Amino acid sequence: SDSLDYDSNIKPYDYNIAAAKALLDSAGWKDTDGDGTLDKMINGEKVPFEINFLINAGNDSRKQVGLMFQEAARKVGIKVNVISQDWSVYLDNTKKHNFDMYCGAWIAAPAPNDFKQIFSTESTRNGGSNYTNFGDAKSDALIDSIRVELDPVKRAAMYKEFQVILHNQ
Repeated sequence: SDSLDYDSNIKPYDYNIAAAKALLDSAGWKDTDGDGTLDKMINGEKVPFEINFLINAGNDSRKQVGLMFQEAARKVGIKVNVISQDWSVYLDNTKKHNFDMYCGAWIAAPAPNDFKQIFSTESTRNGGSNYTNFGDAKSDALIDSIRVELDPVKRAAMYKEFQVILHNQ
């Protein structure tokens, strides 16, 4: 059975190359020079759709994730550079929000989850751990409510609401 805190109604997004291409096209990304990479005029300059995907050196699992993403992105015309960095450089770049994408993970304790450190907008600055700049006033208010709710059933409903926000973002 599902955990009280997990929303099993959330379904993964479909892997749909055609839909991805249509979304990119509607946003103005086209391969105008036939090189296999989408491009777009931005402020009068042709910009290729190219992103850097950071991983920490020596982590084969993250490297495989990067390579799988690189191949999937190539199919829709996005060039992904998988860049392996020494741990200290990788950490410095993520903390300073100096990346297009990165692969990382957080391990939760076997206790009620506190999302403040990783997902609060307060944690996007001053060395906080919200490296991706996730969140807004609504998610912050929900995080703060979860932190003080002692009733496990009410807190579980809040966890599920937060999962929906994460999924939609």
